[in-house]
Amino acid sequence: MVTPDPREVLLARFERLIDLPAFLGQRGYEAGGPTTAAGLTLANASTGDRLVLRKDVAQGAWSYANARDPSDRGTISTYLARRDGLSPDACLERIIAASTSGEPTIPRPSVTGAMRLVSRLPWARLSPPT
Repeated sequence: MVTPDPREVLLARFERLIDLPAFLGQRGYEAGGPTTAAGLTLANASTGDRLVLRKDVAQGAWSYANARDPSDRGTISTYLARRDGLSPDACLERIIAASTSGEPTIPRPSVTGAMRLVSRLPWARLSPPT
């Protein structure tokens, strides 16, 4: 049996708490077309980005796909890694900080105790792979 990477498990749990449309709105994205079966379209006039957002109702997490670049798709952590150049650990820290603050925004790196916070959560104590 393959043990999942604890970081991936934590990212999946905390990504559900982020309001991706609100986060992107704070980054200059605006409604870029009607909401369709494909999803909600947001555009950023200054960058030329056009993103289609979907919410997976079963999992509760938002995902995006770039309408102009099919390889640019994923979740909030993918967005942060691609746009801000963050490592997986830095993405996790920002997402945890935002999800525990109650704000839809993802703050710049300032939370040094995010991993300590996670380690105190009972469900976050995962056994390392053996």
